[in-house]
Formats: sequence, C-alpha cells, structure tokens
Amino acid sequence: MEQERELLVAYGQWRRNDTASAEEQLEQLGDIVAALLVRSVPADSMHLYKLGDTGARAMAYEFQGREFLLVLAGHQEPAWGGVLAHAVGAARGASWAVLCWSEEQADHELLHKNGDRGTVLDRTHLEAAVAGLSPLAALVRTALRRRKPHVPLAELLGVGAPEPQESDLTPLARRMSPLSVETKAWAGASAEVLLAGRAQSERSSGLAALPDERVLITCSDGLLEGDTGSGQARRCLLLPGCHGDALVRRDGAILVMCSSALVRWHEGRLRVVAGAFEEGAVLLPGPDDEPWVLSGYGATFGAGEGTLALTRAGETVGDQLRYPITFNAAVRSALWLDGRRFFLAAQGHSAVVHLARTTDAGQREDWIETPVHYPAHVLHAGIGSVLCASPDRGEGGVAIHRTNFLSRTSERLVHMRLAEVFGLAQAPDSGSAYLLTSLPSNDVENPTPVLLRITGHRPEVSPSTPEPASTPAVRRYDVVSRSARGERDDYRLEPRPLAPPGGQGEVFPATHKPSGTVVAFKLRKGLFKQRGIRRMHREVEIAQRLGANPHVMAVLDFDPGYEWFVMPKADDNVEDRRIELQEPGQLRAMVEAVAAGLADAHQHGWIHRDIKRSTPSAP
Repeated sequence: MEQERELLVAYGQWRRNDTASAEEQLEQLGDIVAALLVRSVPADSMHLYKLGDTGARAMAYEFQGREFLLVLAGHQEPAWGGVLAHAVGAARGASWAVLCWSEEQADHELLHKNGDRGTVLDRTHLEAAVAGLSPLAALVRTALRRRKPHVPLAELLGVGAPEPQESDLTPLARRMSPLSVETKAWAGASAEVLLAGRAQSERSSGLAALPDERVLITCSDGLLEGDTGSGQARRCLLLPGCHGDALVRRDGAILVMCSSALVRWHEGRLRVVAGAFEEGAVLLPGPDDEPWVLSGYGATFGAGEGTLALTRAGETVGDQLRYPITFNAAVRSALWLDGRRFFLAAQGHSAVVHLARTTDAGQREDWIETPVHYPAHVLHAGIGSVLCASPDRGEGGVAIHRTNFLSRTSERLVHMRLAEVFGLAQAPDSGSAYLLTSLPSNDVENPTPVLLRITGHRPEVSPSTPEPASTPAVRRYDVVSRSARGERDDYRLEPRPLAPPGGQGEVFPATHKPSGTVVAFKLRKGLFKQRGIRRMHREVEIAQRLGANPHVMAVLDFDPGYEWFVMPKADDNVEDRRIELQEPGQLRAMVEAVAAGLADAHQHGWIHRDIKRSTPSAP
C-alpha cells in the first residue's frame, strides 16, 4: 500500500498547491494520471503531449485492445470549444474523454453534440481512482460505453437509489415457530431478542444505530436500513464491496468502507473521502463525528514492525493524516474515547493510546487484559468503560463483557447461546444498545441472523479514577494537538525564522489561530523532492512514537504531504543557559535529560546525528 499512499500524498499536494502556474499544475496532473493508468495499462503504450494551443494536455494509451485519448483540463477553467475540437480531431477514431475539475465547467451544448463519441469525467472520478475504489482506465471505458456526455460516479458504479425491500428479519410475534435463546445476565444487564431472520448465504459485517429505533446493517452489496420494531427494511445504498460499521453524520450523509476506500453517500451523490487502506480496515467515529480508520496489523511474530495505523480521514481525498501505531498485538477494533485518545481492542491484551502525545501503546505493564478472544466489536459503556461482544471460546455462544480501562478490570454482563457476532451499536436516543448475531446451526455456510436489544450495560456509578497528571507544558499544547487537522491555514507564521536554515528546512515562530498558542513551525525545503518528503515523514513518525518521553520534542500537527510540521516552541537552548549550567546540579540535570531522550531513541535503533549546543531545550 506504500505506493498507493504516496500517490494520495501527491494528489493532495497537487490539489492544495495554488501557487503553481496552470502549466505546472497540468504537468503534475499528468504525472498523477500516468501513475494511475500504469496500474492497468502497459507503460510503453502511454504517450503524454500538449493538445494544440488550448493549454490542455492529452494522454493517449491502449487498454484491453482499444485506443483511448484522455484530455487533462485540470483546475483551470478551460476553453471548452477548443479542448473538445482538439480532442475530436486528435482522437482520430479512438475513444476520447476529458478529465476536468467539475462537470459544471463543461459546455453542455458541445458535450451533447459530441456525447456519442466522448465523455467528461470530473473530480469525483479522479478521486475514486486515486483512492483505489476503481481503476481509472476502467472508469473511462465504462463511461464511454454509456454514450452520455457525463455519467456521475454513482451511476457509473451502479449505485442504486433507495428502495423498499423485503426484510430478512421479522418480529418474534410473526414467526411461525417460537424462538428461545438461553441467556444469562449479571450486574443488572439484560438482553432481549427483537428480530429473527431466515438462513442466508450472505454475512452482514457491520451495524449502526439510527434515531427512532432504526438500524443500518452493512451487507456485501451495500447498506440496509431496518426498523427494530416492525422489521420493515429498505435498501438505502446499493454498492458492492461495503464492509464494517457505517457512520451517519448529522447532515444525513453516510460514510462506509468500500474495498480499500472510504466513501460518502448523500442525497444521491457518491464521492470518495479517503483510501489506500489495507484489507479489513475499520471505520470509527472520532470527535464531532469526524471519520477515523483503523487499518493494518500490529502483531508480526518477530518478523519486523507492523503496519497498524489510525488515520484521520479528513473530508477530501489527499487530506488524511496517518498515525502509525506501535503495538505488537492483533488489534481487532478501536474506539475513540476523547480528545486524541483511542482504545485499541486486541486479542490477549488491549491498550489506550493518546495520539496527542505518542503513537506508542506502551509496554506490557501498561496494557489491559482482554476478556474476550476476538474483540472485533466495541462501544462506549460509560466514563472509563467499554463494552466488548465476541464469540465465547470457553463456554460456547456469545459473551458481552464490560472493561474499565482506568481500573484495568473486566466483568461479564451477558452470555447467550448464539453463534457469530456481526455488529454492536449504541442507540443515539436511548440507553440501549443493539447486537446483530446469528442462531447456532449445523449449517455454518448459511447463518440465521438475530437482532437483540441490550440494556443495563452502563455502570450506575462512573469510576472517579483520575487520569495521570500531565506537566503544565504538555497541557499548554494539548489544545493544538487535540485539534490537529493538517491545515496550514490554522497557523500564522512570523516572517523571520528562529534560527539560520538547516539542510532540510526552516523553523519559524507561529501562532495557532484557533487557540492563540505560540508554536514552532518547521517548513521543509523543496516542495516535490521525494527524498525530503521521506526524511520529514521519518522525523514526524519518530517524534510521534517517542512523544511520551518528556525530554523529546513532540509533534503537535503535520501536513499530510509532509511539507511542514508543528512543535512546541522551546524557551531557549544550551547556549542561552550557559551561565546557569555552570552550576553542577543544573548541568547534571540537563545531561541526564538529554541522555534519557537519546536512550529512548536508541532502544528503537535510531541514532540522533545532530546534537549540538544550539539544540532547543524542551519547554
């Protein structure tokens, strides 16, 4: 996935780069399109050239035995008459398409005149290809087959409109045969069967709760909205490849994982939000319902570092912020707690990671024993507590446990004679939760789904165990790290750097506009140099991993393309304190602090090659 993520970074840089000329933008777009096409098209069949005097560029290529011409119009408002005329002429019988920023830029009259020979793709099609939802060459071919001047992405992918559907789940009162599920409950919790279905070959993979006692069930071909009382259902999204829990935003938009991408469905329009995630990536709601994605793996059994990561998806392709997590465990799911804290539910032991300070889940003594063997479904159960649902390996059936991650204790709440767990969701307008599972059966290939209501799972008295106290300096910068979103506009830079520029970049004093906090802003040299990008990426990743060490300068925010990052602004450096450091006690404390920071880095095999007297001291 590394190449796919690098292409996402390149696309984000191209989209945000408003200082480049139109010609430079088109050249960069040409590189992105070539990288997309080469995944499906032989490299020696692609040719990029300027298209007359229109300012546009064209990419000629061969795909599945046919010749295509793709015209790149980019950000700028193109002269559509000239672009289309040149496209028709240059195609010479080949199929042609124009890739522009938005369909609204196009001249509809000209498009309709030439719609049987060509088509227009817009930003949504390009971003679907960049995020890995569909190959660009396949999108072009499919659009041309429709013989329309423009085919929206949803229509192109065969996304169906919402429609009523016969539900696979029915209330118990309407069942022909009675249903009884053996249930044991403790600590005031209870479970009630609401709906039961018939055997089916398709397994659901996610559950979300909606207002008015409705649920959203994720199936392999899309999303199904059902009423928990009547069982009535309607297909609200028909899109193959969907998996995991969906996220419903306050404006009614629905986000769901589809293959390796995160898509947004709202008012009949489909667009991609983020992508390049490993198989089995999990969508979870963060602060203010912003989408986060858990992806990769942590346990490598001594084979090296894993690819486990939490990613703030952002709202647009190319804006995602990826936080690589150090936790050598088989993480099954995650839950946002508060600020930038997440609960990582893993087989054996779980952990809490505070991304505002570190991406390291700590040592074994910091971990929390996991009471279930496959904690793929978790939700909040009150302050300091999470709920886990999982098949019970010991007694058989399905078990629900509540874990207090502050006191590091767990208790069993419910045990049911059921089989698999497909989803667990908290109702937004009541204290109940919903569990989607299946009845035990000898036919393991065709599960029978069951929906239950769980109540009494929240503790009556929330624990009062306080969080470990942080230093005043850490608290001062928490407001910056908690609101980090990779937006340079959040900072106002001073014109003069803090020190002479180094080999990699310059550091400026800056003000975090939302909070007024003064920070240090490191700006990388060479905007599109891959070596510089990799170096800053490594610098950010190492600083995040060592962020729990009070003697290591933390990274508070960073650019998705690693053009810049933000640190606390140091009060001074060793040279500034040379008089105070003549006192042996202060000198010893300074040396021990530096050694403690270096020792932590050396434990991970990293060597700091730039220790000097002008190195800033921690605030």
